[in-house]
Amino acid sequence: MKLCHRFTALLAAFSGLSLALPAGAQQHAPAPQTVEAAPAPEPARPALWKVSDEDTTIYLFGTIHLLPKGIAWYDGALAKAFDQSDELVTEIPEIEPEGAGSAVLKYGMLPAGQSLRGLMTAREKAKFEAAMRANGLPPASFDRFKPWYAAVVLTTVPLQRKGFDIEHGVESELADRNKTAGRPRSGLETLDYQLGLFNTLPMKAQKKYLMDVIGALPTLDKDVAGMVTAWQQGDEAKLAALLNAEQDDPGRIWPFLDAQLHYRFIGATASTAWVTTPVDLDRRVGNNTRYTFNWRWVDPLRSYHCPEVAPKVTATPDGGRAEIRVEFYVTVNGGELRPAPGAAYAGTFVDYANDPWRTGSCQ
Repeated sequence: MKLCHRFTALLAAFSGLSLALPAGAQQHAPAPQTVEAAPAPEPARPALWKVSDEDTTIYLFGTIHLLPKGIAWYDGALAKAFDQSDELVTEIPEIEPEGAGSAVLKYGMLPAGQSLRGLMTAREKAKFEAAMRANGLPPASFDRFKPWYAAVVLTTVPLQRKGFDIEHGVESELADRNKTAGRPRSGLETLDYQLGLFNTLPMKAQKKYLMDVIGALPTLDKDVAGMVTAWQQGDEAKLAALLNAEQDDPGRIWPFLDAQLHYRFIGATASTAWVTTPVDLDRRVGNNTRYTFNWRWVDPLRSYHCPEVAPKVTATPDGGRAEIRVEFYVTVNGGELRPAPGAAYAGTFVDYANDPWRTGSCQ
């Protein structure tokens, strides 16, 4: 397995994106590739998980943004689960072509006077131009774009040539069905957030990223085809093995990630100012970097600590319950991770209201 799995998260945003760019940038974008004839329909039984309690049911479905035509995956338990759902939540919300093009202009283009090939060494430039010609693209196609953008878009080229298309992807069909049903759709992240993360990478890391992608291009379509086969068969163990086949980080991106937690407490009558604190690196698993934060360190109702705000107290048979609400969001290299623009995630700290030390020591 090469680098293909590192870019699948953004393929939905970039597939065919050149057609959505404003006229000033279209002249630099790669032309669409010839697509091979679609195969006969193949049955698929991708994995589906169900999480539920007394009043809520959530179906978790791992999707692939680009698929070849003719994979019959919408059927059986999956179709039934979708029909029973009230809302569709995808990686990013629906994006209009104009919005995607504006985001690329904002994050993906080099400053005036710079060019992609101008940033390369002679060896890097020769490797890049050879890869572009091998894939039927003029070497100047990405001259105005940053290395990370060229890397992501290049991953779509061999896939498009094999008939992979966003129109055949899972999100596209689910979005169409969801719109027909008149249901709401939301996203876990935003395109601005995802592109913003790439944009904060140092140029050295971006160039390394691009060179690694170029090295993976000759077998990219076969690597992705292996993932699609495992996905079709519902073989989550094999799919996980393929996704985590490389335990390293060729682009050396993770050392450049600055994760921070922003939070504030809300009590009965007042709230604190926002507090910013670093988030510790937990470990790296496959191609994922995990961070951790122990909320007990800042619990406003922890033992032998006076709360930053007066808690809301609710009477209970055992003497009362004290509650302080916490709102929080995360930034990575300045890019905000929120449930919605300007919104924050929330939780509640709870303790007994009649804590003897707090009662005697705190005003």
